[in-house]
Amino acid sequence: MFAHKRFDTFECATEQQRAAVAACHEFVETWQERQRQGEHTSLWILGPMGTGKTRLAAALVTALYLDDGVEALLIQPKHMIDRLRDTWERGAKEKHRDVLREFIEVEVLVLDDVGTSWGSEAEKVQLFEIVDGRYADGRPTLLTSNKQPMQLRDAIGERAYDRLRHGARVVPLTGESYRRPRAEA
Repeated sequence: MFAHKRFDTFECATEQQRAAVAACHEFVETWQERQRQGEHTSLWILGPMGTGKTRLAAALVTALYLDDGVEALLIQPKHMIDRLRDTWERGAKEKHRDVLREFIEVEVLVLDDVGTSWGSEAEKVQLFEIVDGRYADGRPTLLTSNKQPMQLRDAIGERAYDRLRHGARVVPLTGESYRRPRAEA
């Protein structure tokens, strides 16, 4: 659905939207060099529903992959947790450590819609395991969310939050919902 999204096709109606696109484009252009210098790099794209956060994150992933050949993954945390939990079943096709390694070792991970799952302690522990592994390896983990930073902390747990915020640039993305019917405008 988002495979062909690009920065140049993101419709910007406001200066803030243009700034968000520019921040994501800048991340694509500079993250590898900043990592070589030992900096943690991340973006948090935050704003209300329907403002294009996922669309913009998809454009970022597309640019990384198509323009630079970087392995990048856009996924909702609840889908990561579901895949991990599926490995616990008898006769599971995948092993827990292999799925965990996949999420930790992808060059750039974008967690989409953070804070929309149940937020149970078990989910927080599993998410932390991924975030901590990526943090230890110096791999960027970006996120999109409708939540504000303190709400994110509550949703994902203090330990994951602390690692994700290190080196993070918060990019606000507000405005009218792209999903709003034209008749309501």
